Formats: sequence, structure tokens, C-alpha cells
Amino acid sequence: MTNDSVTVDESRPSPLAGSALVSLLERILGTISGLLLFFMMWVVFINVIGRKGASVVDFLQPIPAAYELVQISLGIVIFAALPLVASRESHITISLLDEAIYGRNGGWLRSTLVNLVSAFVLTVLAWRLWRYGIDLVRFKSTWSYYTWLPKAWFAYAMTGLAVIAILLHLAIVFVNLRDRLERRAR
Repeated sequence: MTNDSVTVDESRPSPLAGSALVSLLERILGTISGLLLFFMMWVVFINVIGRKGASVVDFLQPIPAAYELVQISLGIVIFAALPLVASRESHITISLLDEAIYGRNGGWLRSTLVNLVSAFVLTVLAWRLWRYGIDLVRFKSTWSYYTWLPKAWFAYAMTGLAVIAILLHLAIVFVNLRDRLERRAR
């Protein structure tokens, strides 16, 4: 799909395509993301009906702490999708100067640079999430309604998902460089 300056390269398969471990990871994280999106949809739907219906019928009530349920789910959905984007190289990239910078055969270079930058940005994000989790543990922070559920667990889960995405980005960089060196050796 190409617009004047934004490209999603679907013609080139991901260097990690065909890996059984990556395929399993994609299925698990895709299922988790899909189920949580479906859950959020129902929470919002039931909550809206409950709010509107409470004025008409007494037994219709909004879900207690629906906001927190959606907030928790949304964070996990976003971070569970990061490894999916990484493994498929589904990044949206700006291609204004691609041919001028990388030349005609520079797809591997662009892929390598995009994955290195992505890995760096996710490393900073994972580090900050980990530090945030430490602060949440120190202050014993919990959710307003679900006081038995520590917020730190979710910060650490999101850190773990970001680390998986980092490893996938670095694996793609390694495969790109290995393939390039093999081509040059021929």
C-alpha cells in the first residue's frame, strides 16, 4: 500500500517468517489482543446501556470500575501488539527520500535502520516502564476499585512485552546483516 510518502511494505516477507517460535508467539499475542479488544467492547457497551437504562429501569446499572477495566485492557492490548508489529515489520515508514538515501537495493538497509531505531526507542520505553513498576511497588499502588490488584504487575507485564518486541527487532537486524553478508560472499 503506497501513498505519496507513507509506505507499508507488504511485498517483502519478514526475515522471521517461517519461524515456529515466532508463529506461536504471534498466535498467542494475537489471541490475547483480540480477546481483550472484545472484552473492552462489551464492557463499554454494557456500561453505556447500564448508564442509560438506570434512569428507566432500576436493575440496569453501569459496571463498577468499567474505566479501570478498559484502562488495564488497553495497556495490555497495545503492548501485546508491539511484538506482532515487530515480527511482521508492519511499521509505517515515511518513504520520501528512500531511493535517494538507500538506492534501489537498499531495502535491507532501511529495514535494518528502522529495526535498530525501533529497538532503541522500545529499550528506553521498557526501561522507563520498569522504573515506573519499581515506583508502583514502593508506593504499594493499586487500582481505585480493585484494591487487591497491584498496578506494578501490569507495568512489569508491559515491560516484558516491550522486551519481546526489542528482541524481535534485534533478531531481524541480525538476519538482515547475516543475509547481506552471505550475498556479498557469493
